[in-house]
Amino acid sequence: MDEQQLLTLPEACTSLLRGLVKPATLRAAASRGELTLERLGRRDFVTPAAINEWRSRCRVSRSRPDSGFARREASDTPHGSSSMTLSSSPLDAARAIVKALKENSLRTSHASTGRKARAIRIAFR
Repeated sequence: MDEQQLLTLPEACTSLLRGLVKPATLRAAASRGELTLERLGRRDFVTPAAINEWRSRCRVSRSRPDSGFARREASDTPHGSSSMTLSSSPLDAARAIVKALKENSLRTSHASTGRKARAIRIAFR
C-alpha cells in the first residue's frame, strides 16, 4: 500500500489498525494534535504514513518501576535492598493533604456559636 494513499477513517481503522480502534478514536487523536488528518469537502482522510507516525508516538516505553528491588549489576547496593526513587511533587502534595486532615477544624462549641445549651429530659416508661 502506498504511504501517501488517502483512506477514509473507517477504511484506515479496518485495513491499517485491524478494527482495534474506531474512527472516533482517530478524530480524538486529531483534535489533540497527535494525528494529521486531511479534510476534503466534508470527509476526513488519513494516510498510512500519518497512522504509522501516530502509532510510533503512542508507543509506551517500558520504564523501570518507581520502587522495587535494586539489581546488583550496576550498583554497589547490596542484593535485595529496597530502593525508592524520590518524586518530590506528588509526595509533597500527599504530605500537604495529610497535614491538612490532621489539623483541628474550626471550633463549634456552644461558646463560639453563640447558642445556649439546653437540657432535654427524656422519660422512659
